[in-house]
Amino acid sequence: MTATGFTKGAALLLLAAGTCLLAASSVAAETSGADAVKILDTDNDGTVDLAECKAAAAAMFDKLDADQSATLDQEELGDRGNISMVATPGGRMLFQTRPSKDDYVGFVVKRFDIVDPDHEGKLDAKELETEDGKKLVHLLH
Repeated sequence: MTATGFTKGAALLLLAAGTCLLAASSVAAETSGADAVKILDTDNDGTVDLAECKAAAAAMFDKLDADQSATLDQEELGDRGNISMVATPGGRMLFQTRPSKDDYVGFVVKRFDIVDPDHEGKLDAKELETEDGKKLVHLLH
């Protein structure tokens, strides 16, 4: 635990959650649920599963990590989150430290679970159209 009582994973989750909120209003708003499925559905089954989300998250991390430091700084995170801030669930996604790829992918897994309320392990266009779904899409695209 850090001095503020957050573990690295919890801080990552907070970062991703908050980041997704702001991002969902911009980039994700431009990407419909159907478009997100087309972009992320690599096995062409009409849904996005957790493995596809994790692969997209890893690829997005690599794209964002401009300095190839294996962590993301605030500039690299952009509107996907903030470092060294604290928020409540549903607020901006916040990291207490620079997130690694594992941190970023871990947050996407947690976000996937939020967007998949029936826990069937797959997201359809309708689920990706929700506010939480748009937040997830922004982390991935």
